[in-house]
Amino acid sequence: GPGQAALRLAHHVLVLPNQSVLVLAPAMGGCDGLYGSGVSIDVLCTTRFPADLSAPVAGGDPRGVLPTLMLPRLETRPTPAPYYLFVLVPLSSVLIGGWAAARGARSRPEAIAAGAAAGVAFAGALALTAHLGALRLSVSAGLGGIASGGGVLLGTEPPRVLALGLAWGVVGGGLGAALAARALPTVPPLPSGEEEARSPFGGPGGGTPQRDR
Repeated sequence: GPGQAALRLAHHVLVLPNQSVLVLAPAMGGCDGLYGSGVSIDVLCTTRFPADLSAPVAGGDPRGVLPTLMLPRLETRPTPAPYYLFVLVPLSSVLIGGWAAARGARSRPEAIAAGAAAGVAFAGALALTAHLGALRLSVSAGLGGIASGGGVLLGTEPPRVLALGLAWGVVGGGLGAALAARALPTVPPLPSGEEEARSPFGGPGGGTPQRDR
């Protein structure tokens, strides 16, 4: 009914930021998965797509003494072609960021350096966002006065996404800045005062000297 539909829509809107973060790493060449205490499983990658997460496989004691444990079976398939369009999200981000960082530059090298520096900031923000957007499950137990615990992260590992962000940000930011600075000179122009000082005749731009009379 409408009430249940509204409830599901509200839940989906609330999880939308996390869902958006989970799309970033596969769009940049990385993976999402389950990582934690003795667990490292890639679920969604740039070239691999989960085919079926709902089909369980029976596991447990073959003698039937222990209860049967239904474990999820993960099957992957090649990523469908339309999903590669998500690559345009980080690509446009770094190009636009580099273009914006090049404003105010006086030469092409200065603009490219500013775009690359903006890429470093992009990588740091991306790693922080991946850390905040990941889902974590912690489990703790105590037996005989001995406590133990562990945790599993669902998402992207921050060190991995930091490396991806640096590669995309520095290269893409520099490229975007280079495109924005096509009309700039390769050497920054000297201030007007220095130009006059370096003029052999002392005038602005070096005019024709007047003969002594």
